Amino acid sequence: MVEAGLQGGYIRDGAMIAVEEINNKGGINGRPISLIIKDDKNTDEGITVTDKELIDEGVTVIIGHTYSHSPIKAYDYVRSKNTIPFTPYTATSKLTGKAVSLYRKNKDKINMVILDMILPDIGGGETYYKLKGINSGIRVLLSGGYSIDGLATEILNKGCNGFIQKPFNVGQLSQKNQRDFIRLKIPKAPD
Repeated sequence: MVEAGLQGGYIRDGAMIAVEEINNKGGINGRPISLIIKDDKNTDEGITVTDKELIDEGVTVIIGHTYSHSPIKAYDYVRSKNTIPFTPYTATSKLTGKAVSLYRKNKDKINMVILDMILPDIGGGETYYKLKGINSGIRVLLSGGYSIDGLATEILNKGCNGFIQKPFNVGQLSQKNQRDFIRLKIPKAPD
């Protein structure tokens, strides 16, 4: 995980709690997961070095890069190494278009999308309809900091799988997945 100041600390702490919860319940497919924490120092060189180190260590998901320029800098390299970039906190229209493009290219590998209702430039509603145009059977869980009304209700009525209020934790997300018939596929451990 890559951190950036205070926000990075919150993300780090949340990830540590999630890892502990998952491992206390037996891990994933009976295997514990680990969290490697690195600081990219919010510099171009730090981003490059940190991502390379993490990928060389065999990580499958990089959680982090919290300032908008950082995930943009990291995106192409991380994806070229078959690693998933997970950006929990950023706001830039440059990534919104990539999310739709990324889904288009990898729709057979993506089981579920958690979609924020408020996005820069392109809203959650427009993004939902674009994703639905790519795959009419897409599973989408809307996420928002406001109540379910207006556009969220409209999207839910058009076939969206559910809504989760922000902020939420791993336990709430898991319960939501069960209630809204969304199942995350976890790959089997190699024999």
